[in-house]
Amino acid sequence: MIRLKLILSDGIEGYFRACGPDFQSDFFSLNRSFTVHAVAADGKPVSFFTEEVSGNCQLVRFAAPLPFHELTIHYSGALDGSTGAYPYAREKTSDPCFVLRNETTYYPYPGHLYTPDYYERLLNPVEEDRFELEISLLDRRVFCTNLQQIDSGHFTGFDPTVAVGPYRVALLPFGRVYSLTLEQRQLDDIEQILFRTNQYMNRYLPAQIRELQIIQLPAGLGSFVQGSCLFWSTDGQFDPVQLVHEAIHTHWNPRCTPTVQRSRFFDEGITQYFTALVCDQLGLCSLDQFCQQYREEARRLLLAHPEWRVGISRYPELQAGDLAYSVGPLALMALREAMGDELMEQILLQMLLRFGENGNERIDFERFRELFPAGVQQVFADWFDRGSAACALLE
Repeated sequence: MIRLKLILSDGIEGYFRACGPDFQSDFFSLNRSFTVHAVAADGKPVSFFTEEVSGNCQLVRFAAPLPFHELTIHYSGALDGSTGAYPYAREKTSDPCFVLRNETTYYPYPGHLYTPDYYERLLNPVEEDRFELEISLLDRRVFCTNLQQIDSGHFTGFDPTVAVGPYRVALLPFGRVYSLTLEQRQLDDIEQILFRTNQYMNRYLPAQIRELQIIQLPAGLGSFVQGSCLFWSTDGQFDPVQLVHEAIHTHWNPRCTPTVQRSRFFDEGITQYFTALVCDQLGLCSLDQFCQQYREEARRLLLAHPEWRVGISRYPELQAGDLAYSVGPLALMALREAMGDELMEQILLQMLLRFGENGNERIDFERFRELFPAGVQQVFADWFDRGSAACALLE
């Protein structure tokens, strides 16, 4: 169990306490923008120092006899937009609206970041990874989070993400919308888009979008889904295609291991394929337009990264996951063209029944290939093994 108390204004003061199995390491990782004020092991203050600063994070070493059972850390600071893990994660706590998420490393992590163990605990947490989050906000803004509310200011759940801003709350049939700029007509559009997306996607896996929270973020901060919470980065003229994309993430992705996940094919590649089908059905954007966009994006990335001219199955080792957003759906379109719509739909339904949110197995590239008939193995060779089909886009 992890207890995290946050006092928020134009900066952050944090009190972190982790309890559980014996701690075997005497260090933790934290965003380099923060100052650590105190560290205690089993309630006893210990000395500490920053051992190294790498990228956006600092590694803090402390002197404690191993093993111990409880780690307490007091820290504070402000985010200035220079320490996000990705280009879209450049949080500024001085902004009217900001978001705190795992990419920001706004709370200590007892261990090294971006290791297989780190991703495993993030994607498949166990009870010791559960947070009890307490938030105090020192101004008139509103905060919202992906965690489940226990009572006023107290929440519980995994991988806590917190947004702070001048939010207004709207109740809709599918759940709540925390809005910064959205007008009533846009809220009506959101309701219709989600309803029709859900209706279409039920042919691939019966599910229901309900008890959903949509939290609007300013444009440029990135959109993402955590369980039943959809963080949507948009301005007043929102993009309905992005909303469809994020709605599909709520129920229609297969689960895989953290290593395979780094390919981004089984979350983003498949979601981009579904997004094109849904938006074509809804009249938002045609399949031809999507395919043209995907080809242009793939060419841009392949020209910028010649080392990525490989099959999709090799994306994890080369950290080429960005390419899955475009090459992934193009590969699926090629499979669909080779087999026909009906058989492709049946195969993806079986994939989600077996590996989806209610399945007991995790997918990988070999298991994905086994779902398809022998007649399309050349498509797999061209897109997933050699990458020759993607490279042909450069010609």
